[in-house]
Amino acid sequence: MVMRAFGKTVLRTMKRNATRLLAVTAIITLGICFVCGLGVLGPKIRSTFDAQLRAHDVVDVIVKAKSESGLSDTLIDELATLDCVENTQPLTMLEIEDEETAERFYFMPVADMPFNRLQLLEGDFPTEAGQCVVERASDTVHSHSIGDVRTLSVDTPIGTQTFEFTVTGIVANPLFFTRNGDSSLQNKKPLSSIAYTTLESFRDISPIAAMLANNLPVTDLYVRVTDAQKQSVFSDGYAATVSKAVERMQAVSDEPAYLTLEENKSTAFLDAITEKIDVITMLFPIFFILVTALVVLTTMTRLVEEERAAIGCCRTLGYSEARIAFKYLLYALLCCCVSIIVGNAIGAYLLPSVICPAFNIVFFLPPLTGAPNLSLGLISSAAMLVAVLSVTGYAVHHSLNEKPAMLLKPKAPKPGKKIFLEHIPLLWKHMAFKYKSMFRNVFRYVGRLLMVVVSVAGSTALMLAGFGLHNVANIGSMVISGIVVEGIGDSIRPIAAVIIVFAALLCILVVYNLTNMDISERRREVATLKVLGYNDLEVCGYVYRETLLMAFFGILLGLPLGAGILRFVFYLLDFGSMLDVQWYSYLLSAAIELIAIVCVDLLLYPKIRKEDMNTSLKAVE
Repeated sequence: MVMRAFGKTVLRTMKRNATRLLAVTAIITLGICFVCGLGVLGPKIRSTFDAQLRAHDVVDVIVKAKSESGLSDTLIDELATLDCVENTQPLTMLEIEDEETAERFYFMPVADMPFNRLQLLEGDFPTEAGQCVVERASDTVHSHSIGDVRTLSVDTPIGTQTFEFTVTGIVANPLFFTRNGDSSLQNKKPLSSIAYTTLESFRDISPIAAMLANNLPVTDLYVRVTDAQKQSVFSDGYAATVSKAVERMQAVSDEPAYLTLEENKSTAFLDAITEKIDVITMLFPIFFILVTALVVLTTMTRLVEEERAAIGCCRTLGYSEARIAFKYLLYALLCCCVSIIVGNAIGAYLLPSVICPAFNIVFFLPPLTGAPNLSLGLISSAAMLVAVLSVTGYAVHHSLNEKPAMLLKPKAPKPGKKIFLEHIPLLWKHMAFKYKSMFRNVFRYVGRLLMVVVSVAGSTALMLAGFGLHNVANIGSMVISGIVVEGIGDSIRPIAAVIIVFAALLCILVVYNLTNMDISERRREVATLKVLGYNDLEVCGYVYRETLLMAFFGILLGLPLGAGILRFVFYLLDFGSMLDVQWYSYLLSAAIELIAIVCVDLLLYPKIRKEDMNTSLKAVE
């Protein structure tokens, strides 16, 4: 019977504070969605490309000859017999450079590669003399069509000989998946063409071609490392396995160069970009968790204060402190459980589907893998749950320390005292009453002031950080294997946009929650103003001026805080500087925050207008 009555009080309180609890749930959901959504980006992109590379059995090590004579048959045989080597494939690569660009020709079993297989996108593989396939077009590699003719000029003892190859197909080499293209090995000139043909197709062109084909040196030896395929290309375990294999091969001969996927431009660029995304996703969740914990602390503290009489009755009836505390911890737990489920679901599936297509600007993006990595989302969910329950427990503990007799009495209002502006007579005497009242209310309730200021400052800082990243994204580049690669900004730009949107949503939800509670707690005050003849707009102005003033303080604090965050982010990302952040980013951050607050005020206007004066004046506070 007692438990049934207590259960009814739990449900009544939940129903009476449904709007408040929904707002808290929305804020927690927003934070988890943001953290989970950004947290899955790096792992999802890596797993997507890893699946693509594994589907075509990408090469693990390329043994490259440093001399024109190429790799000897003896060395090739010795490397192939090592137990760390699963398979090998010799081939020849020629590069022809002009003043500005370079062309590359591969001689290999195009359609029958045992690994690092070419993906045929269009047409057919070479089957006759003088045929080839070409790499798909990118920023540097020119576009070719089936039927086009590619020429190869080779210096011979009887002079330069030119051979023609007809393009029969368009292919994708698993080693090349950046739209920025690639460069020649010697002088780092951009490659304008990459062609693949077989020795038979070259040999059958003419007797001279046959002579040259029989004497082409083996310039490259593709090596597949034992057990490396069982691990992700981007994992530390894969790197360690390949590194050990390279050490074994170097022990056989240190004359050639041993190149791993870490030296391959495409994989190195992808790994570098996703590492920088991981940095961003590890830093920003901290601010969301802090702001969310602060809002929950405010909400639960005010909820407990409103329930003083109910808590006093429960204490008088013999309910234990643990059972009373459980009531409010249950509210927080329900909010968190709903938020964790919804936030992780939206963050893991919706945000990646919105952001990942932007990587198509930089990479040839294959279909995304279906399984998201929820590790960061679950970690942030656990952190959010601990933070919310901790601040709720703190808020309840503060009230439970009071004696039941004191809890049954209305809480005494905070004693009035002069604020610092009243000590400036020249300013205070010429100030209108409505502004005097505003400043008194703002500075009288320091706790409320700090909550609004810190919350708005946090969302402003996040927004400025988002705009700063967007500014830097317009000029972002990085050096991969000695090549300046453009495009990192194209990958970070959508992330910056997400940060801006979520910061604005955070501001709206936080200010809505705090302002809604403020209006609910000041019902008698609002009703008194109406009785005194204030119209709805004047009453709204009386309440909203305080919110705008506190928000203004929050914006002033948030802008330098955001600049500090940006400095730290640029330091971790190792690109960009505060000089790259445009002046209008500061103005936009402040303007969007103010617009968000105005939107909240408009949403809450009906609540003030519909406030019943008689009911409010009869209420005991």
